[in-house]
Amino acid sequence: DGEPYSDVLNKFSKRTPAIQQVNISFSKYLSFKDMKLSLGLNVFNIFDTRNIYSVYPETGDPYTRSEYFTKEIKLPADGGTISKSYYDRPWRFSSPREINFFIQIDYK
Repeated sequence: DGEPYSDVLNKFSKRTPAIQQVNISFSKYLSFKDMKLSLGLNVFNIFDTRNIYSVYPETGDPYTRSEYFTKEIKLPADGGTISKSYYDRPWRFSSPREINFFIQIDYK
């Protein structure tokens, strides 16, 4: 009837925590005869924060699947075989700290 209700089928259909990431960039500009040189450093995710991008809808957790996947699909603990990438799922989390150095040359 349009009244608010709790989703019974997808009980973990809420939002994930806010994403927090701090990035920084430094540049030094040098001029020569007919060119401009830039030297720099970019650091992404300075504090190496592990943000959750995605969770399993049946558990609300980025690590744990439901019992369905351990009983019906037969994970290795139950005699089945599945690749290690099934467990890792790195795309469920933000990238770790990344440091990039750069040199840029602009001709006048």
